[in-house]
Amino acid sequence: MPSVIGIDIAKHTFDIATCQANGKYRTKAKLANREAGFEALQQWLLKHSEPQA
Repeated sequence: MPSVIGIDIAKHTFDIATCQANGKYRTKAKLANREAGFEALQQWLLKHSEPQA
């Protein structure tokens, strides 16, 4: 099954999620929709996603 990252974008924030092998979701909510939030997204992706996601 391919690895997928979901991103819900709003005006000031965004949330991210991915499905784990056990069927549960790993999420991160209310990241700032600016440089600091994008940096947090990059770190989260390195830790919790597959390279091909």
